[in-house]
Amino acid sequence: MSREKPAANATTSDKPAGPSSATVEFLKHIQLGLWGFFVALIGAGGGAWVAHDRPSQLESAARVAASMIGIIIGAIIAALAIITRACDTAFLEKAKAADRWKPEDPILPISRHLKPFFTVIALGLLSGVSLMALSVISSCTSTNVRMAFSAAAGFLSFWTLAGLLPAMGTLIHFTYLIEESVEPRQENRGPPT
Repeated sequence: MSREKPAANATTSDKPAGPSSATVEFLKHIQLGLWGFFVALIGAGGGAWVAHDRPSQLESAARVAASMIGIIIGAIIAALAIITRACDTAFLEKAKAADRWKPEDPILPISRHLKPFFTVIALGLLSGVSLMALSVISSCTSTNVRMAFSAAAGFLSFWTLAGLLPAMGTLIHFTYLIEESVEPRQENRGPPT
């Protein structure tokens, strides 16, 4: 086996992007809304209340929340599939042409329309991790620790739920963009008889 020495003028940009750069790129597209934060605060309060006043119901609440988070992430991935399926070459060419005529409401880059979906996925994953942690510590720790974990799980779960509305609004808006980009077919018909 012979090992070749790297060229003296090789740059670091020749290296493939690693997982850390993909994570950084994903985090650039996270978009957290302020109203979702307030809904999440309600979830944190509810989670702390359940952990303090009704600890016997904490595990069942965590199971329900985990099921909802799984359903939400599945729905978001389905919506992303709908959007990415629509992004064929013909649509992108029409979008580029439309952006020249309507610069105040650009269609491109498409990643701008995907930010709410990425946000819900990130929040859903964090929520799932916090719910797993809550299920592990729920019976073996003090009330204050249980309240803190329950508040964090409630905060992230409710923020995930609140993130659905902007994501669905974006899906509706994107559907309108697809409809606007479709040109009616011109059928060759003879003169009316």
